[in-house]
Amino acid sequence: MSSLRERINTLEADLRASPMRHYNNTGLPFAVFCYPPEQEWAMRTEIGLLQTRLENTTERTIQMISLADLLWQAVDESEGIEAVAQYERDNGFHKAQEQIQTYLSHELFRPLPDLLAERLAQLDPSRHIAFIVRTGAQHVPCLHSA
Repeated sequence: MSSLRERINTLEADLRASPMRHYNNTGLPFAVFCYPPEQEWAMRTEIGLLQTRLENTTERTIQMISLADLLWQAVDESEGIEAVAQYERDNGFHKAQEQIQTYLSHELFRPLPDLLAERLAQLDPSRHIAFIVRTGAQHVPCLHSA
């Protein structure tokens, strides 16, 4: 497996290419950059450095979009963190976790895909590159009782 630095260099070359090289899936241009969880802190440093290099050498601006921030926005715009805390006190962690999943997915609340689409719609593909970061915030381990 190539090093994180080598993979970042490949990504950077793809983003600098004209036209930009990326995957085109269902008409949406994007690339998914996977890395092991233990490289999270190194990746956060590398993504910031990559942002600086790309903004200094291309005509594009990098927009960082944090899924962690969107998660909390969805909670705030649904019923708020205090309601979740009360729900957890009354019903337990597992039920509160399910409630947050409802906030993130049900149309009566603030579904995460809608929040992300709203954020991306503000960008001009000819001038911006979006880095969707902090995706691990969406992972909450499932608890199973025996």
